[in-house]
Amino acid sequence: MHDWQHAIAGGVLAVAVFLLICGVTAPLSTLVWRLRRRINLADLKVALALVTLLPLQVAVLVAFSFSLPSCVYQSGCYAGWLQHLFGAGFSLWMRPIAVFVGGILVVWIARLVYRGASLIRTMCELYAHSHPPSPKLLTVLRQVVPQDWHSRFREVDMPSEADGVYGGTCLLSRETVGSLNEAQLKAVVAHEYQHLRAGDGWFALWVGLLVNSTALGIWNMAYRYWSRAAELLADARAAQSGVARTELARALLNRQAEAQGMVLGFASEGILLEERLQSLLASQPLKSSARVTWVLIAVCVGGVLYLVSKVGAASTCTVHCVLF
Repeated sequence: MHDWQHAIAGGVLAVAVFLLICGVTAPLSTLVWRLRRRINLADLKVALALVTLLPLQVAVLVAFSFSLPSCVYQSGCYAGWLQHLFGAGFSLWMRPIAVFVGGILVVWIARLVYRGASLIRTMCELYAHSHPPSPKLLTVLRQVVPQDWHSRFREVDMPSEADGVYGGTCLLSRETVGSLNEAQLKAVVAHEYQHLRAGDGWFALWVGLLVNSTALGIWNMAYRYWSRAAELLADARAAQSGVARTELARALLNRQAEAQGMVLGFASEGILLEERLQSLLASQPLKSSARVTWVLIAVCVGGVLYLVSKVGAASTCTVHCVLF
């Protein structure tokens, strides 16, 4: 038994568990989203972020925490028990499955590298063709954004629907800056500033890259719900900072929700536009109570991690025995 063989076994198992847990995120994130009226937006966003990251947490846990150097240190190799249970053909149908899962891992890594390189190249080109804030934008920045954040706002010649937070920088099209009046532009800048403060751009960049590289709609759904929560929370915090809710609503309507999208986000959906308008124009904020959601998240995430911790070592050893 070699250490590299056990590492391969751990990687194959991690991919298999990752694909399985991705299926859990869709119904769980949907349930959390349906409870959004009962909790505050900050807790909703954190809860959805945890659900979105659950497949990665489990995959890392399986791949590293339970891939010990040798089967000697494992809790036990029960491949023999499985072979006795399923018959002598157990290893015959397990090997193709393991090879298939390993192939998925290779393809996914290749897609991830390719998409990552393309995204970084695009961001570098956008930033290279961007410009410091114009006098109009600079005037607005002085009113709603602290001085040390001004350098993170740039103008660029691009369609207005591409406006948003890219990593740690907010790029606004010159079309957007020129078409909106000062009050509406102030609302938009305050909204994007809240995204920058919360680090939404980095989360959307890296997690969105991972989600889109897998091309799994079930995992994609959890990320979409997180993106919606991030937009609603940025609206709410912008309004709390003193920006008129009606002006932000007018900006959304005038620009058809295109200027508020984050990179790799889904902010331009009609459903989200309606949700944001309802939230902005609500006469009274809804009361919040995060207890139910956090109990739900703790039980689901804790249960999954507990099951993985119980079977991870032995399962890694089993995959090792089947492959090698």
